[in-house]
Parts: sequence; structure tokens; C-alpha cells
Amino acid sequence: MKQHHFVIISLTAQGHINPTLQLAKNLSRAGARCTFVTTVNGFRKLNNLPSIDGLFYASISDGNDDGAAKMDFGDYLKQLKRAWVAEVAREINLPSAFLVIQSATAFAIYHHLFSINNNGVYSSTSEIELSFPIKLPEFPLFSRDDIPSFLLQNDPYSSFMIPVMREHIQNLEHDPNPRVLINIFDKLEEKSLKILDKIGICSIGPLIPSAFLDGNELEDKSFGCDLFEKSETYCQWLDSKPEGSVVYVAFGSVAMVKEEQKEEVLQSLMESEMPFLWVIRSSKEDDKKKNDEIYGLNGKGMIVPWCSQMEVLFHKSIGCFVSHCGWNSTLESTVAGVPLIGVPQLSDQMTNIKMVEEVWGTGVRARVEEEGGIVKREELKRCLEVLMGDGEKGNEIRRNVKKYRDLAMEAVKVGGLRPTIAVFVFSNISQMKQHHFVIISLPIQGHINPTLQLAKNLSRAGARCTFVTTVNGFRKLNDLPSIDGLFYASISDGNDDGAAKMDFGDYLKQLKRVGSENLKKLIDELAGDGHPVTCLVYTFLWAWVAEVAREINLPSAFLVIQSATAFAIYHHLFSINNNGVYSSTSEVEVAFPIKLPEFPLFSRDDIPSFLLQNDPYSSFMIPVMREHIQNLEHDPNPRVLINTFDKLEEKSLKILDKIGICSIGPLIPSAFLDGNELEDKSFGCDLFEKSETYCQWLDSKPEGSVVYVAFGSVAMVKEEQKEEVLQSLMESEMPFLWVIRSSKEDDKKKNDEIYGLNGKGMIVPWCSQMEVLFHKSIGCFVSHCGWNSTLESTVAGVPLIGVPQLADQTMNIKMVEEVWGTGVRARVEEEEGGIVKREELKRCLEVLMGDGEKGNEIRRNVKKYRDLAMESVKVGGSSHNNLNEFLESL
Repeated sequence: MKQHHFVIISLTAQGHINPTLQLAKNLSRAGARCTFVTTVNGFRKLNNLPSIDGLFYASISDGNDDGAAKMDFGDYLKQLKRAWVAEVAREINLPSAFLVIQSATAFAIYHHLFSINNNGVYSSTSEIELSFPIKLPEFPLFSRDDIPSFLLQNDPYSSFMIPVMREHIQNLEHDPNPRVLINIFDKLEEKSLKILDKIGICSIGPLIPSAFLDGNELEDKSFGCDLFEKSETYCQWLDSKPEGSVVYVAFGSVAMVKEEQKEEVLQSLMESEMPFLWVIRSSKEDDKKKNDEIYGLNGKGMIVPWCSQMEVLFHKSIGCFVSHCGWNSTLESTVAGVPLIGVPQLSDQMTNIKMVEEVWGTGVRARVEEEGGIVKREELKRCLEVLMGDGEKGNEIRRNVKKYRDLAMEAVKVGGLRPTIAVFVFSNISQMKQHHFVIISLPIQGHINPTLQLAKNLSRAGARCTFVTTVNGFRKLNDLPSIDGLFYASISDGNDDGAAKMDFGDYLKQLKRVGSENLKKLIDELAGDGHPVTCLVYTFLWAWVAEVAREINLPSAFLVIQSATAFAIYHHLFSINNNGVYSSTSEVEVAFPIKLPEFPLFSRDDIPSFLLQNDPYSSFMIPVMREHIQNLEHDPNPRVLINTFDKLEEKSLKILDKIGICSIGPLIPSAFLDGNELEDKSFGCDLFEKSETYCQWLDSKPEGSVVYVAFGSVAMVKEEQKEEVLQSLMESEMPFLWVIRSSKEDDKKKNDEIYGLNGKGMIVPWCSQMEVLFHKSIGCFVSHCGWNSTLESTVAGVPLIGVPQLADQTMNIKMVEEVWGTGVRARVEEEEGGIVKREELKRCLEVLMGDGEKGNEIRRNVKKYRDLAMESVKVGGSSHNNLNEFLESL
């Protein structure tokens, strides 16, 4: 047969890269050729890209090859024009697929709001206020706090994100044969997938390194590309902690957590006296030093600038995950079987935590104090007590997490309910023309991880994948995986020499304008080299990729890298067919609560933050999300892949059933999932430099004793919140591993000086989160609840403490706490500037790390979802089958 060649395009954002690159790895291992593409500048930042047969790398210019210009992100997106990958594919007569790296629920919300067929409120305008609650079939109502934040008019990203999401959704609706891959598994978001069924959505998650999932690739222990430098000390620290005793705190790779929020998290951790591992991003060595100086941990915890989240979540010491509830984190937490405490910051994180808390029951949401939007320490302590304690609620959450972990594992097994991403080509791959996927991602760690994991998965399945990000972003990618069939490329976003000082909305416009032309050029070049592209897979903010695909007559698929629940919220708000409140305008207040069928009601604190008008990102994010949803509605054959698994988000997937959504997650390295690729131990590309010390430290800790703390690769946690987290960890007297991002050596030293941990914890600038989550010492994960972290925590069977910062994180922790019962949300003290106070964090730590009924229940839930995640990626599992069906559809 002729080998498939996939170009997988991602922004160079860690949360985009992880699932996207994992998809590229999976496809390469399945026999495809994959070229992972990001921007020229982003590509420069990628570290340790995986080396896998069939996996190649390339970059395309986004117009900023020397670095992102200081421009509005909306303008950047216009310049790069990412949803346009589908347009490029149509123009050159190639199939394309949208890889959804948020949840199916978030995508269902986008579809609801942006769909023309459903008359979504954002389907034709961005200038409208949403009415709340938003109702999706079989979901709790979604309030304005439950939907992706950029869907709200007051969100700073709404102005460009609403058009982008509209473009994504309507591209799919206009496509007669839409293909949407989503980094979830069927059993996780069945209801959301059902809602999205008509847009050809295919769940292919969890897009998580194989070593943590099916075990088929034991070397696949990381996503394979970090944008941040990982600490190397936390593993040994985690090893020294008792099983399930550690609170892992991480707020993702994008959101910047307020200092006040950091302080509340810290104090909650210290007062809870639970060991914790906290990831506090820093790109400067001075910041790392400062972290150590500021946080006097007295041995109770460990702060790291970055880590392998999968390693941490799968470490036996992790008891819960305090997360921003980005979809990657939410899904990883689910796969790891780690309960979540959601502290959502922006985007789909609010939707994710809503699902975590209210639907899956795999965690709790840390409630925000309206003043300043800070989750106070008392609320975080409450959440910690629930997830780390032995109360009935904590026990139920642990049971739920275990259930979804098992379902995630089942989803990727051979013979499970759905075909894994592995065979995102045909079931009878030997007789099929090889696909060539271009998988496009922003150079953001949370985008790269699931996107690159998808590229890896497709490559392993026999396809050719080209992972694409921006030129400048591509430069930042480290250690890109080397896999047969996986290749890399970059396209210019107009800022190839580095990020220009520009409004992000303006950047998105520039990205669309510049990127669409450069993507077409790349596709022409690949064809000229004898590797014609057969499908374009794009993630959030690249809605225009669908337009490009249509223009050149290629199929495209939208890879949703948030939860299906967040996507269901987007669909609810933006769908034209559903008369979504944002379907035709961005200038409208969403009415709360939002109701989705069979879901708890979604308040304004539960939905992705950018869906709210007062969110700084709403101005561009609402239009972007409208574009995504309405692209799908306009596509006669939409394809939406989502990084979840069926059993985790059945209700959300059901809502999204009409837009052809396909759960293909967890998009996690194979070593942590199905085990088919034991060398696939990372997503394969870090934007940050990892520490190398944490593994030995984790090894020294008792099983389940360590609190892993990481707030992702984007959000910057307030110093006050860091302090609250630190103090909660110190007072809880639990060992902790804390990722505090830093890329500069001075910042790393500063962290060491500021946080006098006295052996109680370890702070690292970055880590392999999958390694950490799967480490036996990890007892819980204090996380921002980005979807990657949420999903990784689930796959690792690690309970989550959610401290959502932005985006879909609030939704993720809602799902963790209220739906899956795999974690708890650390509630924000509104009067304290939106900080989660130490007392609240301690409460959460006590729940997840203690032996109370609630903590036990959460651990049971985490184990359940961990097992379900594993099942979903087995041969015959739902994600496995969905990926096959998606490939057959091409």
C-alpha cells in the first residue's frame, strides 16, 4: 500500500504540542508517515523532539519567524489563520482533520454556540451576550463560569477567539465529509460525543505517551517535546513519599497564575501539611532562585519549574492534582487515576473542571472568591481534605477516577469498543493508501502535547505525519520524537524572529493571513517531494485551516484538545443550528446557569473563562470559537477528533454527536497508556527545560504520599496564590513536587532561595508530567486543570485538586469534581483577589490525601477512569476503533 502521510499542525504551545505530537507519534507507530508542523519561530523552541520512524518535523512561517511580534493575538491568528488548514486542504483537494485538543464537552459548547445548522448564538456574529444557563442534552446546566472563558464578551481573548471558534465549527459544517479527531475516549465523554456525532467526530484519546496508557511502547514515556526545561530532581523526591500522599500542583504551560493565587495555593498546601510537588513555570534562572527564596517549604514540598506531568501523575506517591484543568492536564489526570482539584484560569478550563466535578466526579473545583478571582487557601484546603482525606466524597472521587482510568486504558486496547488512534488509517491498513497527515499546532506546550501525541500515534499506525507549528515556535521545541513516518515542519506566522509585542487577537488575524499562504506552500512542497498530504489536522485557533482544506479540496479534521464537555459548551453557545447565544454575535452576556443534557448546571465559574465578557481574552476567543463551531456546522462532513475517551465524557460526546466528533484520547505517550510503545514515555517535545533531579527524589517517597503541584505551561500563577499553595503544602506536612516554570537559570536559583523547603518538598522548573503522575509516590495533583493535565491525571489514576486559572480549566475541574468524582476544586476566596487560600487547599489535600470516605471514593473513581482510559486505547477499544473509523472515512 501507499503509506499515509499526515501533516499535523500545532501552535508551539505545550498544551497544543503534547496531544498533537502524541497523535503524530501514534500514527507513525501505526505505519503512517507524519510531519509535525509548527511555526518557524515556535519550532526553534522545541526540545527533545521524539525520534520515531515515520515521524518528521517541519515548520511554516507565521509571519514572525524571528519571534512573535508584539501584536494582538487576534491579529496574529488572522496572520497565521489556523482554522484555515481545512481551507488549504479543500483548495488542494486533500482531506483534512481537525484535532480537538480540548474536551468533547468544550467542543460541544463551541458547536452549540457557533453552529449554523443549530442556529448557534455566535454562528453569524461575535457581538452578542450569551444567555445562561447553557443547556446541552443530558448535561448539568452550564453557567457563565462553566464555559470556555473566551466565549464571554468580557474575556480579553473573545474578540479573536469567538471568530476563530466560529471558523472551526463552520468549516466542519461546510465540509461534506468532516473529520474531527478529539483527544478523549468514548466512555469519558459519551454524551458530548453524541451531541457532536454529525460532524464526524472521532475520539482518539487519551493522546498520552504509550508507556502510561497501553504499554505497547514502553519507551514512549513523554509527549516528546517540552517548551520548558524540566527539573530532574523531583522523581527521587516523589519516590521518598508514601503512596498517594503527594499533592501535585500544576497550572499548565500557558496561564500565568497571579502571585496572590500562588500564595493561597502555597499556604493551603503548607497548612494541609501534605507533601506537594508544585510546578511553577519560570523561564529565567533568577525566577527559579526566587521561587526557592520565597517559598519556605521546610521540606514539606518541592517546587519545580517544569516536570514530566505524566511521570508525576503516574507516580504512586501522587494523591491528587491541583490543576488549572486545561484539557491535557484533566485528561492526563484521568488516565493516571489522579483526582483533580480544579483551579481553572481561562479558556476551556472552567468547562473541564465542571465535568470533573459534576459529571465524572473525579475531582472538585476550588471555588473562586469573586474579588480578584482568587481561590483562597481555605477553599484549597477544603478541596485537599476532600481528595486526600478518607471521607466518603474523597473515596467516591477516587473510585470514579479509577473507573475512568480503567476506561481510558480500555479505550486504547486492541479489541476495545473503539479503534485507537493507532489505526487512524483503515482497519485493513495493508490494503489502504497511506495517509499523510499534516497536524498543525500552536507552539504552546498544552497544544503541542496532545497534537504531537496524535501525530506519533498516527505514525505508529502506518500513516505519514508532518507536525507543523510556527517558525519561531518550532525553534523552541526540544527533543522532538524521532519516529518512522513522523516528520516536522514549520510555517511562518509573520513573527519568525520571535513574538512581537502585539495584541493576541491581532496576532491571530496575522496568523490566519500569513499562515494560510505558507501552509499552502508547505503542502505544495510536500507534494513536490513525493509526499502529498491527504488530510490536515488542526487544533484550536487554527479554524482557518478548515478553509484552506476546502480551498484545495483536502479533508480536514479539528483536533479538540479540550474536554468534550468544554467543546459541548462551545457548541451550545456558538452553534447556529442550536441558536447559540454567541452564534451570531460576541456582544452578549451569557445567561447562567447553562444547562447541558444530563449535566449539572454550569455557572459562570464553570465554563471556559474566555466565554465571559469580562475576560481579557473574550474579544478574540469568542470569534475564534464561533469560527471553529460554525466551520463544523457548514461542513457537510465535519471531522472532529477530541482528546478524550468515550467512557469519560459519554454525555458530552452524545451532545456533540451531530458534528462527527470522534474521541481518540487520551493523547498520552504510549508507555503510560497501552504500553504498545514502551519507549514512548513523553509527548516528545518540551518548550521548557526539564529538571533531571525529581525522579530520584520521588523514588525516596512512600507510595501515594507526594502532592504534585503544577499549573501548566501558560498560566502565570500570582505570587500570592503561590504563597497560599506553598503554605498549604507546608502546613499539610506532605511531601510535594511543585513545578514552577522558569527558563532562566537566575529564576531557578531564585526559586531555590525563596522556597526554604527543608526537605519537605521539591520545586522544579519543568518536569515530565506523565513520569511524575505515573510515579507510585504521587498521591494527588494540585493542578490548574488544563485539559492535558486533567486527562493525564485521569490516565495516571491520580486524584486532582483543581486550582483553575483560565480558559477551560474551570470546566475541567467541574467535571473532575461533580461528574467524574476524581478530584476536588479548591474554591477561590473572591474577596481575596480570586486566590485559593491555604486553608482551602489544605482542606482539599486532606480530602484527597486522607483516608476519609470522600477521599477513598475519589481514589476509587480515579482508578475506574484510569482503567477506562486504558481500555479505550486497546485494540478494539473505543478510541482505537474511532481512530480507525476516522481513517476509513478518509
